[in-house]
Amino acid sequence: LVDSFDGEGWSLDAEPLAGAVYAGVQRTDSVRLEHLVPVGGEYRLRVRNDQSEIDHVDSVALRVVDHDPGVEVVPDARGRLHAVRVPLPPARGHDLRGTPTAGRLAAPDGNLWVSDPWGRRPDRPEDLRDGVELEFPRPPGTRAAILVIRAGTTSLGPRVLTQALALQGRELPAFFTRLNRDPEARAAFEAVREREVLPIVRVWDGREWRKSGVLHDPPVRVFRDVAVPLNLDGVDGDPLRIRIDGPPGLWSLDRAVVAWPSEDMFRERRIPLRRAEGESGKVLTDLLAHADGRRHVLRPHRDRVTLAFPAPPLTPGRARSVLVEATGFYIPLVPVEGGPQHAAFERLVEEPGALARFVIEHLRETPDAPAPPTERADPSATGP
Repeated sequence: LVDSFDGEGWSLDAEPLAGAVYAGVQRTDSVRLEHLVPVGGEYRLRVRNDQSEIDHVDSVALRVVDHDPGVEVVPDARGRLHAVRVPLPPARGHDLRGTPTAGRLAAPDGNLWVSDPWGRRPDRPEDLRDGVELEFPRPPGTRAAILVIRAGTTSLGPRVLTQALALQGRELPAFFTRLNRDPEARAAFEAVREREVLPIVRVWDGREWRKSGVLHDPPVRVFRDVAVPLNLDGVDGDPLRIRIDGPPGLWSLDRAVVAWPSEDMFRERRIPLRRAEGESGKVLTDLLAHADGRRHVLRPHRDRVTLAFPAPPLTPGRARSVLVEATGFYIPLVPVEGGPQHAAFERLVEEPGALARFVIEHLRETPDAPAPPTERADPSATGP
C-alpha cells in the first residue's frame, strides 16, 4: 500500500503490483497518485504492509509528467502513458443481466457497478460470466481508441485466491518454486489466470465480440485508472460497442469512458529516490533506489518505509501528474495444512469456467461470505 503526504497527513493513494503473487512474476507497475503534493521541495510517500501477505519491494521511483491543463495522463498495463482529453461517457449501456449502467460509469464518483455473484447456478453457462456492454459515439474514420477504466477487486477476490491456493496444502511452497523456476509452467499458469480471473475487454466488430485487451489485476483497497488501447481496424460503424466481462463477484467498476488519440504532448521525468527510512530509522535508500534483485521485505501488519523524492519546479501554465513506479512482488499468507487436493486444483486450472463455479459454490458454503450488494438507482435510467 502506498500513502501520499498531502501537506497535512497521509492518504492511501495506490496499491501497485496486484496479482504479482510470487517471485517469478515480479514486475514494474506505475500507478497515478491523486493526493500527493510537494512540501518543502519534496514529495513524500509511505509504503506499508497492512495485509495478510509478505511484500518484497525491489525499487520505488516517481514518474513526474507535466502536460497541458485539461489533459488526463493514464498508464496502460505496460506502463506506457496516454494523454486523454475530453473522454466520452457511454451513451447507453447495461450489465449482462440487463440492468442499465451507463450513468453509473460516466464519472469516478464512487457510484459503483459491482459484479454480482448472487442468484447464480454453477451448472448454468450464462451465470459464469458477468460484465457490462457499453456504446460510445464514434467519429467517422477513427481506427483507434483509448478505453479508460477505473476498477477495483471486491473483498471476495482475496478470499477466493486464498482458498484456491490452499488446495495445494503443504505443497504450496513447492508449487511456487516450480512456477519460479519453470518458464513454461509459469506461462501456462498465467495464461489460465488471464482466461479465468481477469476481466476481458472486447469490441463488437459486426460479427462477434473480439478480444481487445485485459484488465490486469485491479487492486483491492483503492481504485485505480488504467488505459486500454483499442485497435479498431476491421471494426466498422457507429456506435462503438465495448464489452467488459469476467468471473462474477470478484471485481467492480467506477468509470468506463472512451477517448480518441490526440496530439497532446507531455514531458515525463523519472525522479529517483532521495531518501528511504524503515523502522527505527534504518536507512534503505541504496536498497530501494534500483531494481537489481535486492529487495526489502515488509512483514504483514507492522512494517513501513517512508520515502522522499525531489520535486522539480512546475513550468507556469502547465499541469502535473505524478505516478509511483514500484518493482516487486508479494506472497499471500495461505494456510498450508493438510495434503494437496490435486484433482480440485487441476480442475480450476484446466476446465474453462471452473473458477466461476468455485466462486458460486464458495458463497453457498461459507456462512460469513460477503452480503449481496445493495441495489442502487442508475441515474441514466430516467425513462421507461
